[in-house]
Amino acid sequence: MGYLPTPRRNREGMPVLSGDRAAEILIALAELAVEDPDDILLALTAIDELREGVESERDLDGAGHAAPRRDAIVEALIDRCGGEETPLDTRPVIHALRQARAIAHEARRIAEFAEAHATVIQSGMQVVDRLGTAA
Repeated sequence: MGYLPTPRRNREGMPVLSGDRAAEILIALAELAVEDPDDILLALTAIDELREGVESERDLDGAGHAAPRRDAIVEALIDRCGGEETPLDTRPVIHALRQARAIAHEARRIAEFAEAHATVIQSGMQVVDRLGTAA
């Protein structure tokens, strides 16, 4: 879990951007703690107990089990607090992708045209070189 928003998919499979809504989540967490203090304390204690395991597994490049378990508890708690997802509209991304493909196609066409002209110029220079050495 990073400090910057990260794109991912929610439970429904829609692209979302996990963002920073810490204040809203803390307020919701406080409300949950009043409603169900034992369950919230249990989740927070489990998160803290996994902290040492996460730190000791940092050198395993994701092969450890503490970080995924801790992250699952954190995500479940955040979901109970209202989540931190911002839905993404994929239409601009699709439009940008189409534009990028059109630009790439045009760039290939320009490159082929330039290559053809370079070949013609090179052939012309070889003819001039031959005529210059013959004279």
